[in-house]
Amino acid sequence: MGEFIAIALGPGLVNHCSSYIFEGKPTLAASWQAAFNSVSSVGQFFGGFFCSWLADRFGRRPALLTGLILATGGIFGEVFANTKVEFLIGKFILGNGLGFYLTVGPLYCSEVSPVVLRGITTAGVNFAIVIGQLLSNAAIKGFGGRADSWAYRGPFSLQLIFVGKSHG
Repeated sequence: MGEFIAIALGPGLVNHCSSYIFEGKPTLAASWQAAFNSVSSVGQFFGGFFCSWLADRFGRRPALLTGLILATGGIFGEVFANTKVEFLIGKFILGNGLGFYLTVGPLYCSEVSPVVLRGITTAGVNFAIVIGQLLSNAAIKGFGGRADSWAYRGPFSLQLIFVGKSHG
């Protein structure tokens, strides 16, 4: 799995944040690869719980806006990170924002949809998540051949398109 992360993020991140040289190539330590892989899920966990409280206290739309702000901050954190720790913090913040989306998105859709369309709209949220995962793999494939820092910054910066679409 760790090799997948290094390959998926491309040589740009490995060259930028490498821990040591192995067989003449910069290598990202397995502990950092594991941290990069899991910290987003940890952020989603905490974001989901905080979102529930926020949505009950202030409403669904303010909770979605908070998730949007967190996701935007996390994306900027990932794109402009210059160290492994900065990148890790950006992934955690983005994970919090994604936790908001994954928690309140289906809830909000089911509340505002007519009863006959509830199943379709909540399924549409899940469909959008799957399409997003597919598009992220396409972005990684498109930028993966680069050897500079845009090999990983490019796919992360493309997420800002969806932030703009969800706000506008």
